[in-house]
Amino acid sequence: MLIGRWLGRIERINQREDLRAIANDPHLLADLGLTREQALEQADKPFWR
Repeated sequence: MLIGRWLGRIERINQREDLRAIANDPHLLADLGLTREQALEQADKPFWR
């Protein structure tokens, strides 16, 4: 259980880093249905949320 929670947190950290990395690419954001502001807002969330 503890390992699963930590793995989930690591996955969220990685996803948020990826969002930050594509925040300036309008084509990739459009594929996700996000604006730059939405992507950065998600990327700025703490890993525990």
